[in-house]
Amino acid sequence: MEMRLASTCIPIRVSDGRMLLVRKRVDGPVFPGMWIAPGGMLELSDVARPFDIKNLWYNVMERVARRELYEETNLRLSHLWFLCSLVVVYSEETDMLVLCFCGLVNNPDDVMIQQSELDDYRWVNALEARNLDVVGGTLEEVDAVEKLLVGSISPYSWYPRAGIVLPAMVNKKGSL
Repeated sequence: MEMRLASTCIPIRVSDGRMLLVRKRVDGPVFPGMWIAPGGMLELSDVARPFDIKNLWYNVMERVARRELYEETNLRLSHLWFLCSLVVVYSEETDMLVLCFCGLVNNPDDVMIQQSELDDYRWVNALEARNLDVVGGTLEEVDAVEKLLVGSISPYSWYPRAGIVLPAMVNKKGSL
């Protein structure tokens, strides 16, 4: 059994807290016509070669999430936070460990989707996401991001990591 690594990222529009979901091409090989967070696989170019025990590969999956978001949507993040992890049975021979992130974008009008893989995008809130044909787990990720935005959960509450703190993103009225 092979284990592949992937990252996804739900970009958050700073002006109103809406989240970006993308639709896989209807004629594509993976999740055709379904909505999902932008993301993709770890590539060899994401890690330095040759391996050097003195220079370990920190934050590799964070870099993958940022790279994939830029490749698929032309967006760059000002902040990035870990959201959750999951395992997907990709095929009979391959499982995929996916690290999910969310992050703030300040240039939401610059979206240009990668047309070889995607055919649409939408800035949505959690309620609107429920009206889309989403890949399993996407609604849970969207709900978690919305809860982060209004402060009802803290980052990493599912998977605590010492020493990481989410800066205040919302004021007392719940807006960004």
